[in-house]
Amino acid sequence: MQLTLFAHFLERLEKTPSRLEITRILAELLKETDAVETDKVVFLSLGVLAPNYEGVILNLAEKMMIRVLALAFDKSEIDVKALYKKAGDLGNVAEELSKQKSNNDANRVSVAEVYQKLFEVANDNGAGSQDRKIEKMARILSGIDPLSARFIARIPVGKLRLGFSEKTVIAALAIGDEKKEEDIEKAYNIRPNIGYVAKLVKEGKLESAKPEIGVPVVPMLAQRLNSTSEMIKKMGEVSVEPKFDGLRIFIHYKKKGNITKVFTRNMNSIDLDTFPELKEVGKFIRADEVILDSEAIGVDPEREMFLDFQKTIQR
Repeated sequence: MQLTLFAHFLERLEKTPSRLEITRILAELLKETDAVETDKVVFLSLGVLAPNYEGVILNLAEKMMIRVLALAFDKSEIDVKALYKKAGDLGNVAEELSKQKSNNDANRVSVAEVYQKLFEVANDNGAGSQDRKIEKMARILSGIDPLSARFIARIPVGKLRLGFSEKTVIAALAIGDEKKEEDIEKAYNIRPNIGYVAKLVKEGKLESAKPEIGVPVVPMLAQRLNSTSEMIKKMGEVSVEPKFDGLRIFIHYKKKGNITKVFTRNMNSIDLDTFPELKEVGKFIRADEVILDSEAIGVDPEREMFLDFQKTIQR
């Protein structure tokens, strides 16, 4: 897909307050997208490059983006700051400056090309990376059309904000088919990578979605009712056990390579140094690989009692 066409879809989304209309526009966008580019289109429309748990971020603050725009369009930082103060939006500034600089090749750039270049910016780390990121981002913006520049310039500072979330993307992928939407949501819950799931839908391979070690799963949460009698009425026969008052964690273990990953219920990665005991968890697991839905609880070895939640989270 040409980036210019993609930008026109984003402009339509930006102008639309209706959630139903947003879903319809997204469905139209996804219909126009080739399967090979589907994940990239989905991520960029959400203003990201990858799922949050992968930690792929451009890491360019507003001050750095002002330097980017100055370099991209041959302006002084003072001029760019003045335009930003007036417009209040770096995307609008990028669009205005881009209009002043002709580029005959801008309309030939594809979404895949720009996504790949943005990914390279995000993964540029180490000594001198800040200057390299600014130079690379400037080259991206100077090589695309004005409307695309408006939206691409907003992504590094986290201000694309087109008014929809991953749930809206799921609805757009199903568009009116409740059973299909349930199937897509189920696939997303076990593999919460919306780009990956969208690509499977486009390829007709949704049934192949499966959990993967190192990729968090969406936790199943209980629904609240007002009383125990209501719970029993709803569920029928029940069993009751004590509740462990700790920190819900998901332990991913793979014997090959001795891989251990830990995630919170919000799908954030936890450094193993927080729970060093888990570095040895493989000694107690017979399976080749496993994902454990667990509760981490502090223990007082002298009293042989669990610690309360407030002490557990001090880890």
